[in-house]
Amino acid sequence: MLKHVAKILFLIIALLFLTGCKNKTPETWIDALPDKNDASNTFFIPIIVQIDRPDSSQLSDEHLKKLATNYRAISSRETEFSVKQTNRMKEINPDLIILKYMNFASGYRVVDDNYRKSHPETVLYTPAGEPCRDLLGDGDNSIVMDPSNEVWRQTLVDSALNAVTSEGFDGIMADQLVMVNKLADDFDGVYPATQEPYTTEEWRDEMYITIERVKTAIGSDKLLIGNSVTNGYRYFEENAARFLSVLDGVVAEGFKGPISWDSATYAEEKYWVENIRMLTSIQTKRKYIVATAKYDKYLINSATELDQHILFTFATFMLGKGDYSGFSYMVYDKIDGIERTEHPYLDIFSIEIGGPEADYYEDNGVYQRNFENGRVLVNPSGQNIAVDPGPGFTTVDGTPVEQIDMNAHTGLMLLKSP
Repeated sequence: MLKHVAKILFLIIALLFLTGCKNKTPETWIDALPDKNDASNTFFIPIIVQIDRPDSSQLSDEHLKKLATNYRAISSRETEFSVKQTNRMKEINPDLIILKYMNFASGYRVVDDNYRKSHPETVLYTPAGEPCRDLLGDGDNSIVMDPSNEVWRQTLVDSALNAVTSEGFDGIMADQLVMVNKLADDFDGVYPATQEPYTTEEWRDEMYITIERVKTAIGSDKLLIGNSVTNGYRYFEENAARFLSVLDGVVAEGFKGPISWDSATYAEEKYWVENIRMLTSIQTKRKYIVATAKYDKYLINSATELDQHILFTFATFMLGKGDYSGFSYMVYDKIDGIERTEHPYLDIFSIEIGGPEADYYEDNGVYQRNFENGRVLVNPSGQNIAVDPGPGFTTVDGTPVEQIDMNAHTGLMLLKSP
């Protein structure tokens, strides 16, 4: 029976994957979004998509309608929405959350090189007096701004205020806060307060003050979402929860595992379960958490592996899903240093499984959760496990289900029989 379920889900997701492998432009995936008249049918709050392409000038009114009715939240990075476009999407879906992307470390989408030349005091420098680069040691050659500099802080405040008061945005997506990431071992940006290279803790302390200033400026009715807490294990290990006394929510870009993992790699169960703990802990604080499954196109071994990995990660999210959580799926194709998002919408987002009836539970190594219209199951172990879901369940295509042999590292969604 599991083979039959996997075949159906494979056909759904493989179709998305294969169209993505033909190097179509991101405009194509907007065209391919489902036509919906009522966004309220989507039960995630929020589903978020980070729009990298196409340019806002290429977005037709039909594109705006599809974006507004298929997503609960949108973050603009490369695609810079005009005031007219943000207003139009909110007219179509008044509940849509539209966030302005701002990189608090590099200044990307906030300032340009002319600003840095005019305000050299806002830039971090090496002991040799050169602009500091590569904050996290991941090869990013962007110049690093000084989070302790008052001029830079005021620039972030002014930019954020303009976004929420004049540009029609509902809040800010603040990138590179280093809430859980650590500064590169050889990071040599001099901290003006000590005249020594920044430590990770010093950076975090100064960034905390910076985001506090921004949040105070934009007010309680606008959102400040921080990126990224990576995953549950890192979230707890690095005490990222302290930032939530200021932030309205966070994005966990490493929810499925690092983007450097291929499609056959999974976290150990003891680390995997921390993702669910993170989801529930953050929502208990009435803060937003967006679980992000981020894949490198060139590390996907096969459509079958991608199918299994996506469903596993999505089902994991469903185990901890609540009113303040959302799921984001991305396949990145990095060309010429530019990241392009392919197919961030999956058909499984539209499955009417309803709201959760209770918390998740574990039974014989399989984690399960009951919903109004179905059940979600996840086997995070490396062993195959037989499961008897009981009577009254079908696959998503309506096939009755009895005993299921769940393979290692698999997730499954079942629906109640009509």
